[in-house]
Amino acid sequence: MAVKKAVQSGNVEDAIEKVNDLNPEILDTNPQLFFHLQQQRLIELIRNGKVEEALEFAQEELAPRGEENVTSDSVLLISSV
Repeated sequence: MAVKKAVQSGNVEDAIEKVNDLNPEILDTNPQLFFHLQQQRLIELIRNGKVEEALEFAQEELAPRGEENVTSDSVLLISSV
């Protein structure tokens, strides 16, 4: 429940930390889940008007993982910045 509340409140970094506290291997064994959490982090950066930080985050964190996980939603999200 704490993970869900953290995501809903826009604190994705805290949500990732809580997931790791529950099971340190879950994000390593489920890269798609980690990618979706990172996508949500990008959304929160955009919502907060941190466009430059969002672009940097997308390039450094999402792009390297994107080949396996890219969706049309990801492309639209990044292109909207």
